[in-house]
Formats: sequence, structure tokens, C-alpha cells
Amino acid sequence: MMHDATEFFKDTKADTKQLISFGFAQEGQKYLYRQSILDGVFILYVWVDEESVFTNIIDAQSKTEYCLHNIPGADGKFIGRVRTTYEQILKNIRDKCFSPHVFKTQVAADVISFVRERFGGQLEFLWDKAPTAAILRHKISHKWYALFMKIPARKLGIDDEAYIEILNLKVKSAIIAKIVDKIKFFPAYHMNKHNWITVNLNKIDDISEIIPLISESYSSVS
Repeated sequence: MMHDATEFFKDTKADTKQLISFGFAQEGQKYLYRQSILDGVFILYVWVDEESVFTNIIDAQSKTEYCLHNIPGADGKFIGRVRTTYEQILKNIRDKCFSPHVFKTQVAADVISFVRERFGGQLEFLWDKAPTAAILRHKISHKWYALFMKIPARKLGIDDEAYIEILNLKVKSAIIAKIVDKIKFFPAYHMNKHNWITVNLNKIDDISEIIPLISESYSSVS
């Protein structure tokens, strides 16, 4: 019985080219990787598809499944070795074959594509304690000009417990005063409210609504 390891890869997305380069073989809509571990005692299987990751450890001699490493509370030196080896391999796969995929709204994807093509920028996840926050940095000055975050809607005063995706941008205070409506545009969350504005990406219909703000923010930190 396969073990669902999808949670270990939460907020990431597989790069199929990197999977193949790593040693995965495509089998229909899935990618399979196998590796002998612990001096050939076991064989680890890892299956990856678009939405999930499953694993299995099989005893090389008896061909039976080994599952103690996935049982909470199971202890012992040998189990610890298996668990450590297993987790190290999964981490290596995640680091080399998966990229961050925290922000899932279409507008967020469009913004990321836009800045990559226009300014040559990539998301930077700087804080281990804030895995749902990432910055965009000016190509020359290296200063931040945008901050993506995923936060509870109530943090912006919205009566909703759901999480939303936001984008903080640096713009002129006169513009902030004109466009803040507390639906799409808010006083900056977690930043200086005189120079920054928060965009609720869940309420933006098309990236064209915020391209001028993104461009101004980029120019403002040059």
C-alpha cells in the first residue's frame, strides 16, 4: 500500500524536466523514481503526478512492504535510519525537482510571468518562518518593490476566515488616497501605509488593473 507524501511537497509544483533529469521515468501521466537504500536492503519507490506524491519502501529480498518509518511513535535505531534516509531523499527530490507554488490565483501567476518578462525578476522566499511570503527585487538596486503574501482575509478587516493572496506595492501617497476602496485596494498590510498599498489579488479580475502600479513600484526603488 502506497504512502501519500503529498503534504511533504505542500505549496510546490513539480518540474517535469527536472524530474527526468533527476532519474524519474515517465509512466503515463505519472513519473516514477526508484532507488536502492540502506546498502540494498530496501528499494524506495516515488510516484509523482500533477497533484500528488506517493511513496513505497519494499524489502529487496522478501518483496514485502516496509512501513514502520511512517508510523508515528515507531522507534528504534533501525527505524530511525530508514526514516532519516527516506526523508533526506524526499527533501533532495523536492529541492531539485520542485519549485515554490504558494500563490495560486491566476492574477498572481500573471504577475509573476509579467515581472519575469519585463524586469527579469523571480520570487525570493526569504523567511523560513514565513513560507507564504515572497519578495520581488529590483534588478539593479536590489531593493524590494513587491511583496507577495498569503494571509487571513480578516487581517485586512474583511469579515471572512478564508486566506487570500495579496501583493504589496510601493506607490505615491496621492495614488493610494485615490484608489483605496477596501475591496481591491487596501492601506498597506505590514508595511508603511504612506508609501505602500496592498492589492487583494482575489478581487482583481485582470492583471491590466495593476500593471501601472507594478511598474511604478519597480521604478520607485531604482
